[in-house]
Amino acid sequence: MADIEEDEIVRPSQAEIDKRYKPGSIKRVKLKNFLTYDAVEFYPGPRLNVVVGPNGTGKSTILCAICLGLGGQPPLLGRADDARQFIKHEKDQAIIEIELMPYRNGPVHVIKRVIDRDKGSEHGRGKGASTYFVNNQKVALKAVQELVAERYHIHIDNLCTFLPQDKVGNFSGFDKQALLAETEKSLSGQLYDTHQELIKLESEVRSSGCDVQTVEEKLKNLEAENRRLEREKELMEERQSYLERIELLRKKRAWLIFDAKRLEALEVKEERANLKNQLKEAQKQIKPVKEKHAQMEGEVSKIKSRYTSLENKVKKDRKTYEDCETKTQTFQDNIENTL
Repeated sequence: MADIEEDEIVRPSQAEIDKRYKPGSIKRVKLKNFLTYDAVEFYPGPRLNVVVGPNGTGKSTILCAICLGLGGQPPLLGRADDARQFIKHEKDQAIIEIELMPYRNGPVHVIKRVIDRDKGSEHGRGKGASTYFVNNQKVALKAVQELVAERYHIHIDNLCTFLPQDKVGNFSGFDKQALLAETEKSLSGQLYDTHQELIKLESEVRSSGCDVQTVEEKLKNLEAENRRLEREKELMEERQSYLERIELLRKKRAWLIFDAKRLEALEVKEERANLKNQLKEAQKQIKPVKEKHAQMEGEVSKIKSRYTSLENKVKKDRKTYEDCETKTQTFQDNIENTL
């Protein structure tokens, strides 16, 4: 058989290769300072990918990177509890970048996780040490998990989807029912929900026709409860009517008090007007007396003034008289002494 010339080999184009990928398939994995790798980039094929190599060459490292890069947490791997333990020794930062195959006419999503050794608390298991990006836009962890799980239906926490080497024992412990449920979850969340709904409906069908007596007793209890509630409803309505009547009477009492006070105010106002008129009449009648009184007071004032003047004159004349009498006595004494 003649050897096939290299030029005769028909190689598919990149577009044809891309068509073989299903939406959500991993097209590219890029690692930097992650465990055993300084810098490496992988391009998985559209079908089955097998990673082979001697022990310690980093086969499991690739699986760990895929898990962490798609928003998974270290406990899912069963190796470590802190994402910072996946940073290469003597390095400060590790980077995981994963490119997923998009849906037809959909955008390409490149998910990047940056793990910093100096970020996060010492005892916080590295929760704050990771920063997430989608198409170079910084996002929260929840956004990455929703993108991976809801848009691409990749369930990292499902052992049927992702089975780490250290979790094989857990997978072997599944019974048939649990294995079926996990398989349904990995295939389609709707399929699992439909199955659970069927189980629920079957349980309801089985229990609905097997105990008619229980249903009748329950119906009787419900009817008795309904009668009791009807009676309570009537009592509540009656109580409410009494409360409304009490409120109406309270308002009516307030109005009656107001009306009585209004009448009292009108009577007082009328009495005040009468007294005011009487006062005016009395002032009118007393006005001449006041005028006469004022006149008399004027005359009294004049008399008092005249009395005061006469009294002063009398005092003056008396003093003059006393002085003359004193002089007279002095003259008499002098005359007697002379004789």
